[in-house]
Amino acid sequence: MMRWGWNERRKAKRRASGGWLRPLSKAAPYIILVIAVEMLHIISGSLSTARGVLFELPAADAPDMLPDAEVALVVRSGTAGETLVFFDDSRYVLGEAQSLEQFSSQLSARISRTGRSSLVVLADRSANCGDLLLLSDAARKAGCGKILFAAKSPSKAGEEGE
Repeated sequence: MMRWGWNERRKAKRRASGGWLRPLSKAAPYIILVIAVEMLHIISGSLSTARGVLFELPAADAPDMLPDAEVALVVRSGTAGETLVFFDDSRYVLGEAQSLEQFSSQLSARISRTGRSSLVVLADRSANCGDLLLLSDAARKAGCGKILFAAKSPSKAGEEGE
């Protein structure tokens, strides 16, 4: 008859009850991978930043703050889907780099001639925000110190039509 000592009993007990750990130990690398990917997703989402331009928006009913400023009209063309800028009796297309460069040089010449370093952009409500940012970047390169974006409020548009 063979006698089992304490060590043999402990090994046998461990072997018998260790069956439930086998699937978990095979899945452990995949679980660790999912946790690592999720941690990277959480960290990159909270630490990522976007470059942009910060605007302090004026009140809708405020009087004209820049009465002696240059004025540009921005309209989105319905047929071609492009954004047009009308400034100083000329038409510029915001989607074309050459046209945007011409607008910037024309605005720079106008600013140096008149001494006004502010621009009022009268935008149609259908104008794209990305196009307006392109316009503001071109105006900044031209030497514009202040840019005021304005749109016709819906209440005033109804009053003029009556």
